[in-house]
Amino acid sequence: MSARSDAEPARSPDEIDRMIEQMTLDQKVGQCMTLAFYGTELTDKVVDRIETLHCGGLRITPHVTTAGNPDLVRGPAPYCTPGQYAETLNDLQAVAADRPLGLPLHMVTDQEGDFSVDILRGLALFPSQMGLTATGSVELARRCAREAARQLRAIGVHMIHSPVLDVNLNPKNPEIGCRSFSNSPRLCAEYGEAMMEGLREGGIIATGKHFPGRGDSEEDAHYTLPVLKAPRERLDAVELMPYRELISKGLPAVMTAHNAYEALDPTGTPASISRDIVTGLLRDELGFDGVITTDSMGMEGLKAFCPEPEGCARALAAGNDLVLVKECDDTPFEAHEAIKRAVRDGRIPEEQLDASVRRILGMKHRYGLFADRYVRPEMADSICGSPPPAEAADAAAEQCLTLVRDSARLLPLSTTMEVMVLLPIHTLYHEKGNDAGCSPVRLYHAIRDRAPRTALVEFEVPETEESIRHAVARAAQFDVVVAGNLVWRGPATSHRTIRALIEAGRRVAVVSNNIYDDRFLPEAGTLLVTYSGMPPSADAAAAALFGEMRPAGASPLSE
Repeated sequence: MSARSDAEPARSPDEIDRMIEQMTLDQKVGQCMTLAFYGTELTDKVVDRIETLHCGGLRITPHVTTAGNPDLVRGPAPYCTPGQYAETLNDLQAVAADRPLGLPLHMVTDQEGDFSVDILRGLALFPSQMGLTATGSVELARRCAREAARQLRAIGVHMIHSPVLDVNLNPKNPEIGCRSFSNSPRLCAEYGEAMMEGLREGGIIATGKHFPGRGDSEEDAHYTLPVLKAPRERLDAVELMPYRELISKGLPAVMTAHNAYEALDPTGTPASISRDIVTGLLRDELGFDGVITTDSMGMEGLKAFCPEPEGCARALAAGNDLVLVKECDDTPFEAHEAIKRAVRDGRIPEEQLDASVRRILGMKHRYGLFADRYVRPEMADSICGSPPPAEAADAAAEQCLTLVRDSARLLPLSTTMEVMVLLPIHTLYHEKGNDAGCSPVRLYHAIRDRAPRTALVEFEVPETEESIRHAVARAAQFDVVVAGNLVWRGPATSHRTIRALIEAGRRVAVVSNNIYDDRFLPEAGTLLVTYSGMPPSADAAAAALFGEMRPAGASPLSE
């Protein structure tokens, strides 16, 4: 590997043009691909993808070992500290530095808040975007984004796929929900801009998603192709409004959605591969001149329309600059070949490919990747463990906490009560940190610290008749049940059990990360919304349940 330098020369626009002139077709196509790196250890597979496919960046997911290949086991990756993971990312950058031209990798991840985060170990963790809106403080949202960015940049991350700019109009939306800032386009724009600015201040490239907006759907693009039938006038007033606002303020990147929009492309083509939407609307009409990336090309919303490798070629032809390919099988190689064929047969003009590479390298130049691709691992541990991120996370968790109702008059709980804590466990989401400090069990521990006669009852989701019967029978032995409902994507985890407990006459206080439970659980006489299953929110919830603090948050939803 090349010797690491902390003072590599920056690249001017003219130098970038000269670099593009030296690049082969393989290298240009590779720069337009973000591939996957799972786990915490270098493997020959990821090194081969960096060297052979000349990829421009890696979407990093340290909590699982692999995905997208049935021959490989998916499960928790070896635990490591922020500093140890920073060293791993440095090693990957060193592999890239040994390639012809030595172009740096952009490291990108998901870090939206609540369970929608890919890096948990050793970091301060924040509520969902809707939780930030519930604080009522745009400045606190900006501060949280800045501290999240400082942690990520210290580890070696350069870009995140946030903020989510979807206006969540449909309470039954299975994939957006509290990942959105609100059902109000104005609040989505206001808090989205605050997050964008905070990320910029922390040195991270913000990516607005999912263009042109998928907050009005009851289907999940991970599993099917949702078709939005809203007229153009509604799309202009609602879905597109946050994009217009953030583009005018310098939004550096946008992610396109695998949804179809009848008013924008009557052929039913997913937005991610529609030239009418990517180039006609986003580039030409809205005037966006930053980097456009697709969502994961392995999602069924795209694959229902065309095979993934061909979809990658169509995405670049439509005007995207980057395709996100997260599989660990042969798909990245097949996609690379499909894109090259599309260039050779003229479906992707080479001048268009060059323009995409120019935008990608320009983004790397502006955010300092050429000047300093490596990080100091000891600084990663120091920054991630420092007071500012933790203080911002605690402030957000406390200020967003929303007591929707206590008509049952259960609060405050007494420390002499016998309390049953009911928690749903979905291993993929709730235990992905491989870290007891990031587990939903944190709520149980925080309650037991106050009321020693507390017991934990867990169940694996989805609920079963047996798990419901067990919870109802067990609850008869306690004064009160604190029932957790923890949702990220898909159906609620505890609703049937909570209803059964209430019907059986048990006293139930619901602690949920989902503000929509105000509507979905009208039976719950006591409902406390945390907007997060992360440790600071568990601690704040326990304090509020026992009357140690007054929940200060307000619903981020407009009527």
